[in-house]
Amino acid sequence: MASQIRYHQEFAPFARRPLTSLLIEGSSGIFGITLGESFVLVSLLLLFFSGLLVYKISLKLNATRGQALFNQVAYFLTFSILFAFFPPVFSYDEPLQYCLIMLGILALIREKWLYYIPLFLLATIARESSLFLMPGLAIIFSGFSLKSKNMWSFSVKRKLLLLLVPLPLYVIYLGIFLWATGIWKETSEVAANRLSCYFQNFGTYASTVESIVSFFWY
Repeated sequence: MASQIRYHQEFAPFARRPLTSLLIEGSSGIFGITLGESFVLVSLLLLFFSGLLVYKISLKLNATRGQALFNQVAYFLTFSILFAFFPPVFSYDEPLQYCLIMLGILALIREKWLYYIPLFLLATIARESSLFLMPGLAIIFSGFSLKSKNMWSFSVKRKLLLLLVPLPLYVIYLGIFLWATGIWKETSEVAANRLSCYFQNFGTYASTVESIVSFFWY
């Protein structure tokens, strides 16, 4: 486990996600435990906390306690949670990402924008795939509606702007991080190599159908 932590600190695509590693190393120093033990402690506590957040969000969305509990159980039974630390998932940054995303959603429900922006920025730093949620969050929480006569009202524009603030902030963070750590070259090389993955997933009709179905399944 300690070698996996070092790998995530040194391999360029993972190195730009330092939050989980910092949390593991910090817990190791505070509690006087090994990095491997700290990894287990941090990961399981974050997964447990994310389950509590699912319950809390459900109640905030007017679910009954029974429905909230059902949502919590369904969350823990999803593939990416149930097999979090088994092949082919190998979760590392995901537990922290889940917590930060759900805390950000709670902030959106309460319209606490000053909390949402740093929370979602941290969720994106934890794992950049958080950005894929932005279109959905914009549709749900901006108040935008095609049925509205004034769909581009000042209120809608303001909320859309605030919802998208974490995106440029993340770009700024990434530029500063890559410059400070000197891993521009490694990052660009890995990015170029990963372009081949798009062909593998969408290069043929069969692979495209499989990729789309897999996306909605997970």
